[in-house]
Amino acid sequence: MRFDVLDSRAVDLPDERRSPVRPGGGSDGSGSAVTIRPLSAEGGRWRVLVESWEVPGGCEGRLIFQPEGPIARADARVGPVNLRGAGRTELVGAAHELPEAWLRELLHSLA
Repeated sequence: MRFDVLDSRAVDLPDERRSPVRPGGGSDGSGSAVTIRPLSAEGGRWRVLVESWEVPGGCEGRLIFQPEGPIARADARVGPVNLRGAGRTELVGAAHELPEAWLRELLHSLA
């Protein structure tokens, strides 16, 4: 399995990739977001999603933290493009295995 977590520097993306897509696909049908787990952090619950899209040679993606419950009025936090795999299935499968502590650190860093 080939799965890379790239460095967390911001990447300049085309406009159609700047905003997270809704689960089920983007307006152009090229992206999709899948929930991978709930996360308790910062006094509330967050839904962790992986947004992914096809690129030449594979698939790239990023994590999105969607607030739930009492903190739902907070904005979603969108991570940098730092996930890469041979395809969406591989990328999402590997994202499921990311340690919870690492996800919390990333969420805090996006505040």
